[in-house]
Amino acid sequence: MNESDDVRKTAGIQIHWPNIGNEHFKAALQEAVDGIAFNNISLVARYSINDSASFMWIGDLETQFMEDILDDINLPKTTVVFAPHHGRYSGKLANSWLDNLQPEIIVLGEVSSRHHHYYTGYSTLTQTRAWDISFTPDGKKLHCYVSNPDYEMREWLDDEGMADRDYYIGTLNF
Repeated sequence: MNESDDVRKTAGIQIHWPNIGNEHFKAALQEAVDGIAFNNISLVARYSINDSASFMWIGDLETQFMEDILDDINLPKTTVVFAPHHGRYSGKLANSWLDNLQPEIIVLGEVSSRHHHYYTGYSTLTQTRAWDISFTPDGKKLHCYVSNPDYEMREWLDDEGMADRDYYIGTLNF
């Protein structure tokens, strides 16, 4: 899946976490076995398209755990990051991760807005309000759609008139 050769290219999917040899992961796994806590055994996966957009899912990792594993995880610049723990304060992306990932868009999952961390200085989409969110990569453009007809265009996205399906909210040029 992650390797390519002369016959076949990679799938574009990379698993960045867990590292089963990492001491922090081992401790988190033991906490899960003991029934104490489960968030920090979450997967971190990234999908990237050659010369186009990339997307990272961070599961439910907790902020301190992200800091603890910083030196043992690859965090390349990523176009769209799906915030851990649905974007809640309790699992906000560590600043060190944000510095590495440099996301163009952070997607906050479905949770009450009073629990969201809105990432000041970053462009966000909230699933609670947008409902289903879809992205269509097109070279160095990312067309953004939602299923909520009342979700308005985002001022930080360009309007390229891509009303070909669902409800178009703009295009990210990166």
